[in-house]
Amino acid sequence: MEVSVLILTHNREEKLKILLVALSNQTYKQFDVTILVNACTDGTVEFLRKCIDDYSFSINPIFSKVNLGRAGGRNKLAASAKGSLLVFFDDDLRPLTNCISIHREHHAIFSNSILVGATPEDPALVTSDMHHYKAYLSAKWEKGLLKKQSCTTGDTLFLSAANMSIPASTFRELKGFNESLSDAEDLELGHRARQSGVRISYNSNAIAWHDDLITGRLYVLRQRQYQEAQEIIMALQDRQSPTWNRLSIAKRMMYNLFSRKLFVKMIDHSSLFLLIPRNLRYKMYSLIIWGLATTYRHREV
Repeated sequence: MEVSVLILTHNREEKLKILLVALSNQTYKQFDVTILVNACTDGTVEFLRKCIDDYSFSINPIFSKVNLGRAGGRNKLAASAKGSLLVFFDDDLRPLTNCISIHREHHAIFSNSILVGATPEDPALVTSDMHHYKAYLSAKWEKGLLKKQSCTTGDTLFLSAANMSIPASTFRELKGFNESLSDAEDLELGHRARQSGVRISYNSNAIAWHDDLITGRLYVLRQRQYQEAQEIIMALQDRQSPTWNRLSIAKRMMYNLFSRKLFVKMIDHSSLFLLIPRNLRYKMYSLIIWGLATTYRHREV
């Protein structure tokens, strides 16, 4: 089984360097790396041209002056891959030494499947309260996946292409990512995979640290993009609108109260929230973030 590691990068030269070091430390060594430099304006192009022969694995750089988006970029990576197993990594990850080995071992047993690995925040790098909150959310979401080591439990579906492997043949059969989507393209791929009978598994041991120390404001903006993409996916599948469109009056009132730019600024720049017990403080964070990301996403942050 030949393994191709696929990386889409955009203006993250320093993080890409860290990812390549992590790949050089993998216990399983028989893989090649294809990197799509997606309309980068930093030093990524020059770095790759200089370091192309510095690693034990071969690097195939693809330079695009046009931003292809996540879906288009990943599809181009897959089309250029040599291996029969595709392993996708986001450019801000640091896979642990056994990560690729776990992906490969999974597919040796389950041929027509997708494996999603874990992308937690590194405790050693978590500093701000927002980082702790995001790490708390990651751990909370993972609990449900760990019950059956499956990404499909009942009506729930989880699929993230940040740390994901899929046979090249399965990827082609599914026709890759939907390039009409600017976000949640991996979740939409998961829906089609499930409909086609492709097994989607989760392995919490296939860890790649997520070096994305996000702020409250950036998290709101990302969730807005994600919610908009989810609405498009549901429309494409003729499914019911998201549950946040059917909130109770009381919940809408709570969202209306906390969905304010002032509170986002307090999360990022003030220590006042730290005076509140953690459980209550995180509930308030959720009201602020999800209210601004869903019901009141027209408000400025």
